[in-house]
Amino acid sequence: MPYVPPNLGESAENSAGITSWKTKAKDVAIVCGCLAGLYLGFGWLAERFAAYIPASWESRLSVAPTPPAEDDRWFAEYQKTLHIFEKLRSTEKLREIPYALFLVEMEEPNAFAIPGGGVGVTSGLLEKVTTEPGRAMVLAHEFGHHEHRHTLRRLGRALVFQTAMALLFGQTANPFAEVSVAMAELSYSRDQEREADEFGLRLVKKAYGSTAGTLEFFEMVEKEDLGLSKKWQTMFSSHPITSERIVYLRELSRELDKK
Repeated sequence: MPYVPPNLGESAENSAGITSWKTKAKDVAIVCGCLAGLYLGFGWLAERFAAYIPASWESRLSVAPTPPAEDDRWFAEYQKTLHIFEKLRSTEKLREIPYALFLVEMEEPNAFAIPGGGVGVTSGLLEKVTTEPGRAMVLAHEFGHHEHRHTLRRLGRALVFQTAMALLFGQTANPFAEVSVAMAELSYSRDQEREADEFGLRLVKKAYGSTAGTLEFFEMVEKEDLGLSKKWQTMFSSHPITSERIVYLRELSRELDKK
């Protein structure tokens, strides 16, 4: 009776170094499932932890700013901005952390919140946003990030995901994993921006009694938009679509100014 070798199927291909598309699809599905579980589970734990970090712990992350010298070209503008900063801080009872204003010499107009109470503004922002209400809204927005503990939450999530990626893929990063997590985090960031927008507008209203002129920065961003469609802006931007952001803030402004 002649010998008939068994049909090894995929086992033979794998032993020969050939991976079928079914195996590859299965591997991708497993990775996606792991990432989804990590994102939902560990992300939730990181946020809960950040929500209860005492202000005294966060204060240890603070760094004292180095203001520009009196002969620096940005000294006068920094002083004006610092005055707005202090006015906003004294208007509302904020979290008890050492707030400080930083100036970063950078052409791009931007502002950001730093764990520990820092608020940074770029020289490009001071050059393009010149009115007090416009700057007040930008600063108040960053106060909103601190008030909602967004900086701590993002820091916690970043540490959790970096640890998880190292455990899953070792020291060599997996590009697919990195992109998947980054895309998920964009939506998370947009939710934070909306919270900070609303907090900021309410803070400016309380400090100045009006919201007039507060959208200077957002209107400038809208004019300098790259012309991307709303679909692609939503997918690849960490911020809400600027035009929609302006519409929402204008509606909220009208409500606040009626009171």
